[in-house]
Amino acid sequence: DASHHHESHMGSSAFESSNHNMSVKMRVDEISSGTVGINLQTTEFKFSSDAEHRDGIGRGHLYIDGESWGMLYSTETTISNLSSGARVFKVILNTVDSREYVHHSEPIADEVRVDVN
Repeated sequence: DASHHHESHMGSSAFESSNHNMSVKMRVDEISSGTVGINLQTTEFKFSSDAEHRDGIGRGHLYIDGESWGMLYSTETTISNLSSGARVFKVILNTVDSREYVHHSEPIADEVRVDVN
């Protein structure tokens, strides 16, 4: 439904989902020194590597300390070789064509702060 699509003020593309309860919760657990496990719980969203856009389908865009880390294609991932210190992990749900899912213009995202040893 193209009527839901609009450009956000920041210039990046956004997609207003018709799934108004779409959400993501992120849990980050340290597995060993410099290695964390990330677990995502989503509502009204399914991970997919499909190329064709469908509302409620997509991937997560992971940021660590504000820097883009890459895309997540499933609910669980492990990241290693992290330097020690306080880290901020943020995930934003994206469509398969890399638009951010938004609700009332706010990205559907979660952020967790973790001390990495």
